Amino acid sequence: MTNKMNIRLEQPHEGTYCPPKGYFVADENPEAFEAYEATFPPKEKLRLPGQLGYEEETMQP
Repeated sequence: MTNKMNIRLEQPHEGTYCPPKGYFVADENPEAFEAYEATFPPKEKLRLPGQLGYEEETMQP
């Protein structure tokens, strides 16, 4: 018994990308987005042990 695999090559699909609703919420309603963002604490950059560059920064006089 012979197993044959049928492979059908399809033509590439063409179309226009349309982002989902709500994807660009900051552009649609900037005032509400700013108010929402303000509810989070400010970001701070941390250098933790085990990260690249941690030793060089702590060893400098």
